[in-house]
Amino acid sequence: MVQGDLFTWLTCVFKTELNNWFSEKVVPEKNFHSIARQAISRLVIGAVALAILLALISYEIYNVDGHSWPISDALEWIGFLVITPLVVGVILMVILGRWMLQSARRVRALQEAVEHFSEQHRVTLGFVRALVRARGQHRDEIAVVADALEEMADKMERQENMRMREQAKQNLWAQVFDSSLDAMVIAARDRRLLTANQAFTRITGYTEQEVLGSELLASTVHIPNETPLEKVWQMVEEKDYWAGELLDKRKDGALYPRWLSLSVVRDEGRKIVNYIAVFKDITEQKESEARFIYQANHDRLTGLPNRHLLHDRLARAIRLAERNQHKLALLFLDLDNFKWVNDSLGHATGDQLLISVSQRLQASVRSSDTVARLGGDEFVVLLQQPSGHQELGAIAEKLIQAIEQPIFLGGYDFHTTSSIGISLYPEDGQEAEILLKHADTAMYAAKAGGKSGFRFFDVDMNRQAMARVEVERDLRRGIQNQEFEMYYQPKVCLTSNRLCGLEALIRWQHPRYGTVLPDYFIPVAEETALIIPLGEWVIRAVCEQVVVWERMGITPHRVAVNLSILQVESDAFVDTVEQILLETGTAAKLIEFELTESMVLRNPTRSAKVLQRLRKLGIHLALDDFGTGYSSLSYLKQLPLDAIKIDRSFIQNIPNSSEDNQIVRMIVALGKSAQMIVVAEGVETVLQRDSLAALGCDFLQGFLFSPPVPRREIEEMLKKNAQEFAAVTCSGCHGPSSSHH
Repeated sequence: MVQGDLFTWLTCVFKTELNNWFSEKVVPEKNFHSIARQAISRLVIGAVALAILLALISYEIYNVDGHSWPISDALEWIGFLVITPLVVGVILMVILGRWMLQSARRVRALQEAVEHFSEQHRVTLGFVRALVRARGQHRDEIAVVADALEEMADKMERQENMRMREQAKQNLWAQVFDSSLDAMVIAARDRRLLTANQAFTRITGYTEQEVLGSELLASTVHIPNETPLEKVWQMVEEKDYWAGELLDKRKDGALYPRWLSLSVVRDEGRKIVNYIAVFKDITEQKESEARFIYQANHDRLTGLPNRHLLHDRLARAIRLAERNQHKLALLFLDLDNFKWVNDSLGHATGDQLLISVSQRLQASVRSSDTVARLGGDEFVVLLQQPSGHQELGAIAEKLIQAIEQPIFLGGYDFHTTSSIGISLYPEDGQEAEILLKHADTAMYAAKAGGKSGFRFFDVDMNRQAMARVEVERDLRRGIQNQEFEMYYQPKVCLTSNRLCGLEALIRWQHPRYGTVLPDYFIPVAEETALIIPLGEWVIRAVCEQVVVWERMGITPHRVAVNLSILQVESDAFVDTVEQILLETGTAAKLIEFELTESMVLRNPTRSAKVLQRLRKLGIHLALDDFGTGYSSLSYLKQLPLDAIKIDRSFIQNIPNSSEDNQIVRMIVALGKSAQMIVVAEGVETVLQRDSLAALGCDFLQGFLFSPPVPRREIEEMLKKNAQEFAAVTCSGCHGPSSSHH
C-alpha cells in the first residue's frame, strides 16, 4: 500500500514537473508512469537489498559468538528490518531528489534552448523520440537531447547563414536594380512587364506603374540594320541573348537611340520564365561619333569637306555620271601670293582670309555642288552636270571675281587673286585621282599664264606636267651626284673700264641633255624646295672658288650669288652661310647676295632682319631687277643694301626710248641719294654703254663685255685684267658704298 502510494505520488510529481518544464506541451501519461515506476522499483529493491545485507552481516556476527536469538531479539530484528529500509529509502529519496533537481535544471536549460529554436526557427519539440531511442541504448536521455539539440543548432545555424546570404544577395541585387544607371526591366514569359527600375523612368519618362503589363519593346520605332522585331525575338529565344541598337520613343514623343541587351531566364525544364532587358541612352555617344566623323571629313578651319570627303563624293559622282551618262567638272583653285599674307600679316589673318574665301566660294555655286579645301590655300569645286566649256568659264570667272572683292583684314581692305584649273569627266579622266591631278596641272598653267585667271586642261599640259616630274626626278639625282657647274659673268666699272666683280650663274651638266640653263630647272627647284640644298651647294662652290683665286692672286673685287625666297625665309639660312664662310675660310667682303624686289616684299619685316644679320657678317647685298616692283626711297632706306641693279627691260631700248631713259635716270638718282652703287645689267651695245655712263651708272654687265663663261675662261680674263689694270685704282668700287651703313 505504501509502495503504491509512493509510486502514485512520484508519478504525479514527475509528470507535473515535466509538464511545467515543457510548458504547454503535454507529455503522454504512459511515458510518465514508466519513468516513475522505474525510479520507485529501483529505490525499493535497493533498500530491501541493503536491509537484507545488513541483517545477514549482523546474524553472522551474532552466531559467531555462539548465541541464539531470544524472542526480544527477534522482535528487535523485525523492527530493524522495518526501520532500516525506511531509513535507507529516505536517504535514497534525498539523493534521488537532488539528482532529479539537477536533471530538472538541465531539462529547463534544454527546454529554453528548444523554445528559442521553436520561436526563432519554428522547430517542433521532436526530441522525445531521442529520449525513447536513448532508453533502448541505456543512455542518459538528457545527454541525448543535448546532442540532438546541438546537432539541430548547427544545422539551423548553417541554414540561417545560407538564408542570410541569400537574403543579402537579394538585397544587393535589389540595390543594383534600383541604383543602376542603365535602365532595367523584367518581363514575364508572355513579355509583359513586371517591374522597372528608376533609370527606366529617367530615360523614357514613363513611371513603373505606367508600363506594368505593357509589352516589352512596344515603344521601339526602328532598328538601324533593318532587322525585324520578330527576328530579334526569335534570336533571343534561340540563343538566350541579343544585343543591338534601337531607335526608341520617349513619353514626350522624342526619339532617341538606345543600346539594348535582351536575355532570358529559364527554369529546370528549359522553359522561359522571364525576360530581362537592360538598355542605356546612347544619344551622347552617337553625337560624339557624329562629331568625330564630321571632324574626320571636314576642314577644321573653314568647315568645308576635306580631301577624304571630296574623294568619297567625287567617286560617287563618277559612278552616278557613268550610270546616267552625264558630265562632271572639277575646278582646282589656288590663291595667289597667300604665303605672303601669312608671313607679313600673320597666320591669324591668313586664317581669316581662308574663311572668307570659303564662304564666298560656297555662295557662288549651287547647294548640290561641293566646295572642298584640300589644305593650305587650295580649294576644289565639284560641279554636277555642267552644260559645257562656256558655262564652266562663266563659273570660273564668277569665282575669281568673288575672291577679288576687297576683304577687310587686319584693319584695312585686302585684295587677293586666284588661279583656277578645270578638268572634265570623262574627257580628262575617269578616276578621281586623275581628274584632280589634271585640274591641278591646269591651275599651274593658269598661274604661269599670269595668275588671276583660269585654264582648261589639255594634253599639252599633261606633257608639261610629266616633263616637270621628270625634271624634279633628275634634279634630285643631279644634286646628289653634283652634276652642276658654276659660270661667271663679269661686271665692268665705268670709271676705270676694268673688271671689278663677277656674278655667279649655275649650269646643269645633264647626263642626257648636256648643259642646261637655270630657267629650265630653277622654277621646279623652288616649287619642290630643292632650291635649299641646291642654293647651299652654289654658295659653298663660290666660296671655295674665291679662296682658290685669292691664292692665285687674281681675286675679283666681289662675286655675286643669286638667292631664292625660300632661302631667305629659312630660319637656318644665315647660320648656314656663316658656317660655310668659316669652313672655307672665305672673307665675307668678297661675297655679295642678290635679291629681287618681289622676294623682299613678301615679308619686309622678316627680310630686313635676315639682311641685317647677313650685313653684320660682312656680306654685301644688292637688289636685283630694280624698277619692276614698287620701289620707293623710304622702302630702300629700311633695307641694308649696298647696290641696286636696274632690270634689263629698261636697258634694251636705251637711248631710243625717252621713257626708259627717264626711268633709268630716276633709278640712278634714287640709288645715289641712298648712297648705293648702281649696276645696269643686260648691256649689249656700245651705245647703251655710253648712254648709261652719261646717266651716272657705276657698273655695267652684259654680253657687250662677256657672256657667262666657265671657270677656266673667267680665270684667263681675271689674269689679263690683273696685268692690264694693276696700277689703276677703281673709284667706282669704293665710291658711294664705302660710306653706306
